[in-house]
Amino acid sequence: MSHARPRFVSHSCLFAATLLACGTFEPSIVAAQTQESPGVQSGLDEAARALQEGRPADALVSLKRIEHLERDNPWLWFYRGLAQLQLGDWYRSMECLDQAQDMLTAHGDPDPTLSAGIREYRRRARNQVFSISYQTGLTYDGNVTYLGSGGAGLDISGRGDGKFTSMLRFEYAPIATATESFSFGARAANSWHFRIDEFDEQDYGATIHYHRTLGERWQAAVQYEYDVFYLGNEPYLSQHTVTPSVTYHWKRCACRLMPVSTRFVYRIDAREFFFDTTPDFDRDGYTNAVGVEQSFKFTPLSGREWTWDVYGSYFFESVATEGVEFDRLNHVFNAGFMMPLTNPWMPDKRLTFRFNAAWEIADYRNDSLIDFDADERSDLITALDVMLSQQLVTDPERGDVTLHAIVGWTNADSNVTLEDGPQPFTYEKWIAGLQLEWSW
Repeated sequence: MSHARPRFVSHSCLFAATLLACGTFEPSIVAAQTQESPGVQSGLDEAARALQEGRPADALVSLKRIEHLERDNPWLWFYRGLAQLQLGDWYRSMECLDQAQDMLTAHGDPDPTLSAGIREYRRRARNQVFSISYQTGLTYDGNVTYLGSGGAGLDISGRGDGKFTSMLRFEYAPIATATESFSFGARAANSWHFRIDEFDEQDYGATIHYHRTLGERWQAAVQYEYDVFYLGNEPYLSQHTVTPSVTYHWKRCACRLMPVSTRFVYRIDAREFFFDTTPDFDRDGYTNAVGVEQSFKFTPLSGREWTWDVYGSYFFESVATEGVEFDRLNHVFNAGFMMPLTNPWMPDKRLTFRFNAAWEIADYRNDSLIDFDADERSDLITALDVMLSQQLVTDPERGDVTLHAIVGWTNADSNVTLEDGPQPFTYEKWIAGLQLEWSW
């Protein structure tokens, strides 16, 4: 049964607030109702349930049957766009959502709620293909410190100072299908201190990423990154990083703590420091690391649609330098969560709270040349960070504006002692800041 102009009745619409950090998409399902064909309605219901349960391939099968009955139904193309978005076929997702919008426009836009949903999900698909963001703000640092990459430096000022920070980044994926994607991006981050200008920092970097689906739940990826760091407006560090990984995506379940993805990672860094030093203190060299990352969805209260993103990771790193002072083995632990909140003054804007904790244990391989007793050096670095993010503006055409409030605490302890003076690698610092981010 075919209809040139389908009619629509009232329905409800709730849209998902976030994408999972691991990249798995969870759409909220729109309850569509048509008056023409019970077969079309039941097929749309089947597709909605399949999408809600994370079965986009099954949703496409249901939608294929509807196409023979009512090809010009915009709900058909809307759900098809959501299914392609779940599968990671972002270009095809945008094509389907554009088709749905064209059909609505041809009928005089009889369903504004559906039109709003199309715009929102099309933006999410477009964000996977091309995205750009700019973040800027002010931060106070209670102990201005620069550790370079990997926490091996001794560049600690012992003084507090304010700083102005900014970051511009973009990413583009010319290839994005259900089975593979290829993307590249660039970033430029700057930090300018009010008084301690010798600790001004700049980071200019580029990224290339490729991933391929290996099966129903397995995915392989490789990423290359290049960064050059400046300290005090002078070149400080150049770093190349290659990261192959394999990810397993878990099947959804109705449990309170649901595993989402498990990622197995190998990483190699090549670092070159741009300053002169004695051969024993040369930090140029390589870092090899292996690790595992795990993400979860956590529902703390049964019967309520309040879901947290929870994650944890462990990495073992082997750092080999051209000198002897900084050769070491690192154990790096990371854990945190993100939970959505509601702002009663802005109930329609996203508010999130994030907490992250990191611990790095460094065991040095050789007797320290700077320790008074020539002991083997060991360090423990603890970092705790919280962030409250309030969305201020959301516009599928012009982008979103979000305000971030950031508080962080870092503590580092070392067993190294000098004959006269304090330990050179023991410090504590607090930071607090406000950042304004525009993303499109």
